[in-house]
Amino acid sequence: MQTENRWTEEADVVVVGYGGAGAAAAMTAHDAGARVLLLEKQTADTPELTRHIPNTRVSAGAWLSPTDVEAAVLHFEAMARVAHETLDEERRAVIRTLAVHLAENDRWLRGLGAQWADGDRALHTDYPELPGAEAMAVHAPKPDGKWRNGPAIFKVLAENVARRNIPVLWETAGRELVVEGGEVRGVIAERGGQRLAIRASRAVVLTCGGFEFNEWMKQNYLRAYPVYFRGCLANTGDGISMALGVGAALWHMNCTSWRAVMKTPDLVFARRHIAAGEVFVDKRGRRFANEVYRGHAFGYDLVGYESGTLNYPRIPCYWVFDEKRMRAGSLAETAGPCNPPGGVPGPAFYVWSQDNQEELRKGWVMQANTLAELAKKIAQDQDNQGMMTARALQETVRGYNRCCLKGEDAEFRRPTETLIPLKDPPYYAVKLWPGSTNTQGGPKRNPRCQVLRPDGAPIPRLYSAGELGSFWGMLTENGAGTGEAYASGRIAGGNADSEKPRR
Repeated sequence: MQTENRWTEEADVVVVGYGGAGAAAAMTAHDAGARVLLLEKQTADTPELTRHIPNTRVSAGAWLSPTDVEAAVLHFEAMARVAHETLDEERRAVIRTLAVHLAENDRWLRGLGAQWADGDRALHTDYPELPGAEAMAVHAPKPDGKWRNGPAIFKVLAENVARRNIPVLWETAGRELVVEGGEVRGVIAERGGQRLAIRASRAVVLTCGGFEFNEWMKQNYLRAYPVYFRGCLANTGDGISMALGVGAALWHMNCTSWRAVMKTPDLVFARRHIAAGEVFVDKRGRRFANEVYRGHAFGYDLVGYESGTLNYPRIPCYWVFDEKRMRAGSLAETAGPCNPPGGVPGPAFYVWSQDNQEELRKGWVMQANTLAELAKKIAQDQDNQGMMTARALQETVRGYNRCCLKGEDAEFRRPTETLIPLKDPPYYAVKLWPGSTNTQGGPKRNPRCQVLRPDGAPIPRLYSAGELGSFWGMLTENGAGTGEAYASGRIAGGNADSEKPRR
């Protein structure tokens, strides 16, 4: 947008979006001497209710901080290579910058007063077979009173933002970027139906998240539909629209941190992993994957389209299990980052019962005395449309049980210790959908976190950080989302501050 404006607010650096990336960008610019203003679409918290729920707060709270930069570069390049991404000079520069700043996450968070759970480094990787995996270090925040996981780490971030007296304009949504003389000069925002023109004398940093709750964008950019997210309801692609309005290029629009989730009419749940008698089957009753899946890529197993049948045979798929699993504990993460106890008691939450009986009564879990009867119930489900057959499901379970007896899953390579026979009636099924907490697409950025045009030139004085145009492509690592939020937020905030102020 290029227009004459009567500015209603002014700062050196304007940060649009107050999540993990926005907090990191705002604090970094502030600590370098800039006057910073944060815009946040959501409502401020009250003592009675948590209303400000960005994805960092919704997340498990763990962050990636590699122990060795060179090993991390090797690992991230291998991830890009197996995903068939172009590893040109530009991409390699982005990967190296990401590795360097991720490795500084621990030091930065300690400086803010964050503490790790158990006090020690926990090594974990989603891709242990790729080189450099030994350097992947992931920390979880130490619980702080009633807060844990994402709420615990965001409490640290919010306290530090408040300690710096960085002003936050709540209930203020960025709508357009103001461009004058070929440079981004500020933001047009909306609050309570009123238009605000906010001047940025140095730069604007977009940290307003992805498009998890923009149905049009999901339908047109993601690999499959429907996809169900359980993150920040305010993430409706605002930053993408703003960046496109000033000529930005997009990247990674079909990428997300895929998982399999359970969907009720109003809520989305993460499945709880407990080794028991269980299989995943497609609409026809056939097993198709290792049920002990990689935590951030399993959705790619779900999105295969069959042109011959004009169907997504695994959307939904069905989690089939026996009484052993039903008695082993909650099917969902009962104390997930979004749910009490210790989570965020937001506007909508639900605590899944430990014995699963309430959800069985609600009809969220299907039950039958035999596999044949269970197959019939699945076939009658509106999302199956009669594709499931008793014979297919019975053959699948018999084949799986033979793998358990042999102690080897030759086809899908499920870990031997998880090969527990599925044989104790009654039998159960729950629908699983592709889903996640965040998307990764948005405006393309360079190693400085400058937003780029299609020709690769930076849009002057415009930066982005976090999941809005994430550095990550098809594959991400454990703790990669929050890890990148802090790393890219620091990069963007520091470079935004370094811009020469306009008169």
